[in-house]
Amino acid sequence: MTAPAYSASAKKENVFLRPSPWLYLSGLIVTLAGLFAINYTLNDSGFLVLTFGLATLGYLFSFTLRSLKISFQSLQAPLILAGCLLTALLIANGSLTYLAIPDAAIHHKLLTLQVLIGWIAVIHSFTLIGDSSVLFACVPCITALSLVSVRTSDSVIQYDFFVFVAAATFLMVHENYLRTLAAQAKGKSYATVQQRLFGGQFMLALSCIGGALLLANLVDVPIQSLGNLLFGQNSAGQGKGLFSKLLPQVRVTEKNHVAIDTGGVRSTDTPLLSVHCSQGLYWLGSTYNYYTGHGFKDTLQTGAGGSGTDANVVLMPYSQNSQDTFGPPSMLYHIPNSPVQLPDSQMLHSTLVTIDVKVLDGRFNVLYGAAKVKSISGVLPRVSFNAAGRLQTSDTLPSNTTYEVVCRVPCTNPDVLRQCPASLADVPPIIARYYLQTKVDGKQDEQAAALARQIAAGENNNYDKVMALRDYIASHCDYNLNVRGAPAGLDVVHYFLFGSHQGYCDSFGASLVMLCRYVGIPARLASGFITGDPDGSGSYTVRDRHKHIWTEVFFSHIGWVPFDATAGAKDITVQNRHAVKPLMFFQWIFAHGPVPPLAVGVILLLLGIVYKQEVLDKRRLRPVRRLGRRVLPQTNGMVAALFFQAVYCLKQQGVPYSSSLTADEYVLLALQRLPLTAETQTSLLRLTALFNRAVYSPHTLSQAEADEAKFILASLKNALKLIKKPIAAAAVRT
Repeated sequence: MTAPAYSASAKKENVFLRPSPWLYLSGLIVTLAGLFAINYTLNDSGFLVLTFGLATLGYLFSFTLRSLKISFQSLQAPLILAGCLLTALLIANGSLTYLAIPDAAIHHKLLTLQVLIGWIAVIHSFTLIGDSSVLFACVPCITALSLVSVRTSDSVIQYDFFVFVAAATFLMVHENYLRTLAAQAKGKSYATVQQRLFGGQFMLALSCIGGALLLANLVDVPIQSLGNLLFGQNSAGQGKGLFSKLLPQVRVTEKNHVAIDTGGVRSTDTPLLSVHCSQGLYWLGSTYNYYTGHGFKDTLQTGAGGSGTDANVVLMPYSQNSQDTFGPPSMLYHIPNSPVQLPDSQMLHSTLVTIDVKVLDGRFNVLYGAAKVKSISGVLPRVSFNAAGRLQTSDTLPSNTTYEVVCRVPCTNPDVLRQCPASLADVPPIIARYYLQTKVDGKQDEQAAALARQIAAGENNNYDKVMALRDYIASHCDYNLNVRGAPAGLDVVHYFLFGSHQGYCDSFGASLVMLCRYVGIPARLASGFITGDPDGSGSYTVRDRHKHIWTEVFFSHIGWVPFDATAGAKDITVQNRHAVKPLMFFQWIFAHGPVPPLAVGVILLLLGIVYKQEVLDKRRLRPVRRLGRRVLPQTNGMVAALFFQAVYCLKQQGVPYSSSLTADEYVLLALQRLPLTAETQTSLLRLTALFNRAVYSPHTLSQAEADEAKFILASLKNALKLIKKPIAAAAVRT
């Protein structure tokens, strides 16, 4: 019997040149991570389902084409024609814009840019005709993630970026692995290939992780510049330079929703703001009205209460500087009265307070004031305002930015508040509509409602009722920054009051809001900063650890008054507030439904495949340098390693190896025990002959013979896959 011809045509049938499902799967995860970031800011479930579905379909389409060896060029013309017809049909019935661009992005240029990037990623998923084109999926997705992360520091986006980094790292390493094997099949020298397999692969993995983290900080700089150039957004001034972008900074933003009791938090002593004010106040960023059972949302809509106030209004500034003044002009923004705020004339005993704010560090796109903001002035980019009281800028504020806020602060004198009417007839209808909601999905927590009525039963005015509720929470619940998150599916306020009895400011604030509502007192959740550290000169240094959530209660003829349920609560947080509990991440994973554990499982599976391919498989392919006292040449050592890997594969099929057997005896035993085809048997005998020559002959094998051995091993692996049930080791006797 003669060995099968090892020709170039046979090489093309090599299994390593087929499309890798793991490559396409990791590419799909990369694309979905980018699309998730885009949809997170749009908050449009229909657009999320549409883009996710099309991207998944695109990857399946591209993988199927490559698996069936169908040329993409042969389908290019029909696909273009079908796309044009579909576009014309959607234009004809007026649904193209509705499907392609969500409502939230129609009048927002930055969101429109994000949507455009998302559609580029979706369309690209249908054109993956090679491994390198799958690798290109990282480009639009890292751009989308950077655009989103510039304006939000939500932990959800951070986890999304973690998923992207893991999938992109696997994608890059696996693509390089496949490219290396393709080079082997084309007869590249073993030394070159081996160097790429070992040193290059691990260096590439480290480079991918480090490069992705670095790119996340760098790419937002040119993206913001491009946005300013294309869309004419005003710049707030130059930042601290490119090097400062490489340093970790605290991102400060206020979202339209707040998740409650999500697990332990960490903060730093980084000074963020310097605030000069005649009195210490809570520096307000935004408020929230609607309780969802697991958090609060801002649901104030356009024209709420017939006021005609938009949910997000771009303010028109007035220049305060003359044209002869050097430097950019200081702009004055007058803030309209929100429909859920009392007019100034009805806020009895209120005072007008001026606050001077300076940005020290961090990345802000929110302007902080106190209570009811009347005006704001400074060298600021475009400012927008919503009914919930949130003031945002069109760009991130650089360090040393200063602005002045004029606020109307309500009276907080207990004697005055005790005299306020307690009847709902004195509450404006719009306040009662938005800030007395107690039902979640049509159901009310009757146990919490009964508790609230019991606590407030002995009080005859709203102020004393709120104080009784606040003191009850502070005395029955402990403050703990390292608390575990509430289990998925449970009402977080109910779990805090009747289950864990510990949490941090969000749980305290949310619980006081709901208890107040249960006794008929309008209340809302507020987010911002506590006063900060005084410096003795009327200024306060506000640090990252001063980020806070509290309760605001409405009093007739007074306005919204802040109450902090954490005041007086016992702090049981461990002394080292920055210590990370090893199980905290896993506690968060399993406390938020099936999706996070599933995502972690997929990531671990991908990393396991990387470890197998990059460590275990390559270790078996490592050339045998020495056999006994003899040092083997490079090609001889490679053939010996390939034979030992064949022995390993045969052992997996139930043919045990014994050191008492020669190579020929072991192979003959395997041929007797395994149902191999005649061609495979001939190939295995040929590999054994090459092994004997490599080990026992004084001659050095050629590179062609080493490549032949590699081809035989690949063929043997394919043949062994056809054997469904390995022979039991106990049935084999030597």
